Formats: sequence, structure tokens, C-alpha cells
Amino acid sequence: MRGARSRGFTLLEIVTTLAMASAIASSIFGIVYIQTRTFLERVEDNDAHQNGRAAISVLRQALQNARFGMGTDPEAAGVVGVGACYMTGNHWQFSGACNNLTSDFGADRLRIVSAVPNDQFVNDNVYDSGSNCADGEDDTPSLLHVGSTRPGFASGDWVILGGGCAGSSDPTTANDLLRITGDSPGANCPHRYGYIHPLTGVTSLSCGLGYTAPFALGRAQIHDFFLARLADGTPCLMFRQSTIPTQAPQVVAFNVEDLQVRYGIDLTDPVDGRADVWCSDPRSNNEVSGGCPSGRLPSGGAPYTSTQMYNRIVAVQVAVRVRSDVARPERAPAKLDPTWLVDNPIADPSDGYQRSLYVTTVALRNSSLP
Repeated sequence: MRGARSRGFTLLEIVTTLAMASAIASSIFGIVYIQTRTFLERVEDNDAHQNGRAAISVLRQALQNARFGMGTDPEAAGVVGVGACYMTGNHWQFSGACNNLTSDFGADRLRIVSAVPNDQFVNDNVYDSGSNCADGEDDTPSLLHVGSTRPGFASGDWVILGGGCAGSSDPTTANDLLRITGDSPGANCPHRYGYIHPLTGVTSLSCGLGYTAPFALGRAQIHDFFLARLADGTPCLMFRQSTIPTQAPQVVAFNVEDLQVRYGIDLTDPVDGRADVWCSDPRSNNEVSGGCPSGRLPSGGAPYTSTQMYNRIVAVQVAVRVRSDVARPERAPAKLDPTWLVDNPIADPSDGYQRSLYVTTVALRNSSLP
């Protein structure tokens, strides 16, 4: 009897098996691809969220120190504690130019001025001039006389001097940002500091006859925030401590495309601590085009000056626009609040980058001398 002949797979069976295997492999590949893409998108979104939170956190912390150690009378003369950036030629005024950086590409900037916390002291004997710490004669106008035995400042230190003015013809209150050039103590004066205004080089104070009690004197810190691009084109929020000339700008957060700042200004007189108007340019609109709507002083009805408007800032609102690190055109762009896109709109919303807005509002809590 002939044994049963062994037989292989037919062509139809092989084709059917291959088709089924291909379908299964395609399904598995599709699932893996979708899961991988979803994972990468979540990683990119998390990175963007971390950049946004980091930027807002650093800005909030700096704003909470704004004006520390400075007199904040609405009529105060001299330097102001928060705003844009100083012009090169006149460091008490503000300008669109910031830090003279060619890499800055047109967004808002923010400068925050204060004394260094825990490094500031109060004393009742300070003069812009005089032969010793007990008079106010204008015979040595380039020396700042300080009647305090506390360890003093070194040449090159930046300091904030703020408080009431001694002279009857002086402003009531003022703030000066100075750089110490040396100390030559006298018989009756523990410290006689040489000083200059850092950018103009002049040796005079906003209080012509010096400051009187109470005043604050302490090391200054100036925090400048601005936008720049790295060599590979990545937009970043940058920070520079401008009282340290050798310090290079540092990256606060990557992929920050835009920084927008609005100021809440108290227009009432006397001030009540409430923001009556919010605007992006705190200068008075009677002095510059595009400035904030200005209130009027009761005496004579004159509009507030730009310095008075800066002094009346009671809160600051900051928004940063952060994008994802990788462009994925297949993803639909997120809808953003158009209010924050007016000054710096997105050039191409369909470029594949995901964008988020992070906004914070900070009340300026340093409203008087410590």
C-alpha cells in the first residue's frame, strides 16, 4: 500500500498568510508610530510649559523686589524703580532702546531697580556736600558724606540713595542711582564717598543740598530682561544684572518668542493704591506719542509728567509667549488671547509650532522707605 504523500503550502495559503502578517505588522507599526509621536509631543509640550513657568517665576521674583530701598512719593525726582530701559544719554529717562543689543528683535523690555535686600541701611546724616558730616555747605559737591560707622562701600559699587531732600528749593523726595568711585573718611565723617551717575558721569544729586532723614542707602541691583536669539535662531528670554559690568547676559528660558509688559497706574491724587488705567507705555501721553492716558494734578490742572506716571505704577502685568522646540505642521495651532498679540503678532501661525501664553500680575509692594 502506497504511504500518504506529504504536501506543502499552496500558493494561495502563502499569499493569504503574508497578507495577514502584513496587515498585522502595519497595525502594530501605526500604533507604535502614534504612541511615539504622542509621547514626543507631550515631552515637547512639557518642555514649553517648563520654559513658560520658569520665565514667569523669575520675572515675578524680580518685580517683588522693585523699588526696595527707594522713596516712592508720586512727586519723587530721579530714577524710577520699574519700566523700560534707560537711554544712553539720559539715564533718568526711558527709551525703546535697551542695552544697545543688536540681537534684540523688537519686543518689550523690562528694567527693575532696587536696593539689594538685607544690604541696605538707614541713617540721618547724609550730605551731597559739606566740609564734614554736620553741615550742608556746598564746598565739596563731588563727595557724598555719610555719618555712619557701618562698613561702607567699595570703589565700583552701585548704590541707591533715596528719601527726603534737605533743601527748600529741592524736590520733596528723590532717588539717585550712583556708582562709588572711592572713600576718603574725614575727622568727623566716617565716609566721604566720591561718586558719579553711572551713564552721564555727573557728580550732582537730585537733592541739590543732600538728603535728610529718613533716607535709605544701599547697594543697588538693576535687573534687565529682554529677548535675544541664540546662534541657532532659538528665541530666548535673557537676563542681565547691569550693576555688574562684566556679567554677560544669561538665558532665563528657551523658546520665548515674546515679552509683553503692561503697567497699572494710579491716576488719583492723592494716590489710593489702585490701578486706574493699564497701558504698555507708562510715559505721559502729553509728553510722548503713544504714552498712557495721563491724569491731572489738582493744583493748576497740569498733566502728570512721565516721571510722575512711572512713580504711580502700582502693579505690573507680564506675559510671555512660548513656542515648542520642534515644528510639527500636522498639529493644529493653539488659539491665543489676541490682546497679547497686538504688539508682536505671530508671523506665520501655521508654521507648525505650538504656542502658549503665560501671564502674571504683580502688585508692587514696596511703597515706602523701610
